[in-house]
Amino acid sequence: MFLVYINDIVDIVDCNVKLFADDTCLYINIDPKDQASIVQCGRQINNDLKNILNWANQWLVTFNANKTKTMVISNRNVINHPDIIFDNVVLENVQSHKHLGLTMDRKLGWSEHVDNILQSSSKMLDVTRKLQYKLDRASLDIIYQSYIRPKLEYASQIWDNCTDTDVKRLENFQLSAARVVTGAKKGTSHERLYCETNWETLKDRRQNTKLCHMHKIVNRNVPDYLVELLPKKIGDCTRANVRNKENIRNIFCRTTRYSKSFIPSTIKLWNDLDLETRSIDDIELFKSK
Repeated sequence: MFLVYINDIVDIVDCNVKLFADDTCLYINIDPKDQASIVQCGRQINNDLKNILNWANQWLVTFNANKTKTMVISNRNVINHPDIIFDNVVLENVQSHKHLGLTMDRKLGWSEHVDNILQSSSKMLDVTRKLQYKLDRASLDIIYQSYIRPKLEYASQIWDNCTDTDVKRLENFQLSAARVVTGAKKGTSHERLYCETNWETLKDRRQNTKLCHMHKIVNRNVPDYLVELLPKKIGDCTRANVRNKENIRNIFCRTTRYSKSFIPSTIKLWNDLDLETRSIDDIELFKSK
C-alpha cells in the first residue's frame, strides 16, 4: 500500500529517479567540462526538489532535509555546482554515502565499503571467538556461514572490482574465521585451513555469484534494464559460421577498473563455461554445476 501511495512521485520530476521503498534517489548525468550544463542541471534538480516538497505537503509525507545528501560522482577532483536546496536547507555535499547497504564514494571505489563490512563482521567474529571453547566445530561453522559470511558478500556483484588490497583483506578475515572454527594456530597454512573447513575462497564465491546473476540476465529473469546492458552474441553479429558464435561479445575496456566491473568481467567468465553448462535453464541445477 505504501508503494501505491508514493509511486506517482516519478511523474513530477524531470531528473532520473530510483525508488526503493521509502528511499528515493534523484540523479542526473552531466558533462564535467561544461560549466553551463552543470548550472542548468543544478537548477533542474532544485526545481524537482520543490515539486517533491509540494507533493509531500499535498499527501502528508514528511522528508528529512537534514538527512538528505548530495554527491558528485566523478574522477575529476573538483566540480563546482550550484547549491542544492531542499525545504530551505542547503544539502550537504558528501564524499561517500551508504545507499541500500552499499557505501559508495565519489570515485566509485570500494575501500570504504570493505572497511565497513569488515568492521561489522569483526564484531560478530569476536563474539564467535568467545564461544570457541563452548561450542563444537559444526556449530561454529554454522554461525560463520549463516551470520558472518553473508555480510562479506552482500551485493558483491557490484563491488567485486575492488582493489587487490581489499581482496586480500577480505580473504585474510575469512582465514581468521577459519582458525576460530577449527582451533588452528596462527601459522597454519591457508591450504590446510580451507581443506579442513571445506570452504571456498571468497574470491571464488564472488565469481560464482556473478555467474549465477549472469545466468538470470541471459535467461531474462531480471528487469529489462539489466538485460539491455548485455551485448549480443557473436553469432548474432556475423553471418559466418564461427566456432564461438554462442559466446557473448566482449566489451572493450579502457581502464582496469572497468574491465573488472560486473558486465565485462562476467562475460569473460561466462564464455569460459562449456556450452552444456550455459544451456542449463534451471538456476538451481546451474548453481550445482
